[in-house]
Amino acid sequence: MRKLAVLEHKQRLYQMQSSLAWIPLFTLLLGHLVSAKLLDESCGNSKELSRAGLQAAAWMTAVSNATHFLCGGTLIHERIVLTAARCIDQQVNLFVELGAYNIPDADSMNSRIPVSTAVVHRLFSKLPIQNDIGLLKLSYSVVFSDDIHSTCIIMDKRIMSSVQAIQTFKAFAWAPKNRGLESENLHALIFHRLNQSECNINPSLNQICAGASDGETSGLYYGNPLTKSVTIAGTIKREVQIGIASSRNPDRNGPVVFTDITSHVDWIAANVERLSLENSVQNATEEADISTGNSNAGSLSNPDI
Repeated sequence: MRKLAVLEHKQRLYQMQSSLAWIPLFTLLLGHLVSAKLLDESCGNSKELSRAGLQAAAWMTAVSNATHFLCGGTLIHERIVLTAARCIDQQVNLFVELGAYNIPDADSMNSRIPVSTAVVHRLFSKLPIQNDIGLLKLSYSVVFSDDIHSTCIIMDKRIMSSVQAIQTFKAFAWAPKNRGLESENLHALIFHRLNQSECNINPSLNQICAGASDGETSGLYYGNPLTKSVTIAGTIKREVQIGIASSRNPDRNGPVVFTDITSHVDWIAANVERLSLENSVQNATEEADISTGNSNAGSLSNPDI
């Protein structure tokens, strides 16, 4: 029964991947056409809203443990959240709040979704900070709507050279509470690429060094996204995630180092598939426990593949 479920799931994955059309993407760099696949084809279809933060809240998440907020993250799949490894390494009993227009407080604790599995990149290092990327598997799948859906991840390494040429990005942050009620909400910051030496921590080629236009980066937590607006098929504009906030200078208003997602698309794809397969096998065999633990065991940090 278990082997049959695995084979059937692999066959469905193959058919799905084979049927995925290569979506034409016009990057906002030089206006040239790039062929690429998206991790989730329905991603980034936000309602037209007055503020970028309101649109981004549809895929913005807040990651916490049993007692307090830890960091930001993004919904990239109906059951998968992307975040920084440093936020979830060695953590248990993790939770995710979707539609995180505000940092969660005690009043929103009941709306959090338990995490069943936490995956940290096997080459993650704190000193120096490297491969700072992780995934969280939610305890159940999310039903997408106008208010909750995934952000876009381009699953094609051929865009790496284009990403390296991008000079301007958006980063999403929660402003400090001392700026008044309105500024507590999620909002977009304009970031510009900086020379890697300006980050003073010798970032590698799979990292992006960037700074805010006005130098203000308060409210930008680890795990928060770095994005770029991309026009698809010449008409539809979607927000594509490029990086994950990973490290910064002691001066919290200085440059920020982001993990470059395009360097990790194979890792993301492999682990999303693995986590989806585990879920399929569990449902097919009606087993309460599989290798990742169970919903009552709290979130367990699993090695990636």
